[in-house]
Amino acid sequence: MFWSKDFIGDYGKLSVNFPGFTSDKLEQLMAQSRVTIDPAKRRDLTNQIVQELNANVTQIWLYATPFSLVAADRVHGLKAIANLPFASYQAKTWWGQIWLSH
Repeated sequence: MFWSKDFIGDYGKLSVNFPGFTSDKLEQLMAQSRVTIDPAKRRDLTNQIVQELNANVTQIWLYATPFSLVAADRVHGLKAIANLPFASYQAKTWWGQIWLSH
């Protein structure tokens, strides 16, 4: 939805598609990726989506936001997630690995 033309708000209004960019090619690639169940095909389509966005310089990220987890000594299992994407929109399936000692 962040890249769909359906989520471009009117000028001066809230828009989930932040840059307000759209193209026929982008819409076609996204539509194909939504109905594809083949992981290799979906990966290829996603790569093409990224190439379309990058070719049109839709966003320029000027900084990165560092994230951290801070916990008491009795919280265990955090080392297992040290290399996983914490600040992404992906599901946090690693929560089941966290446990407390007495």
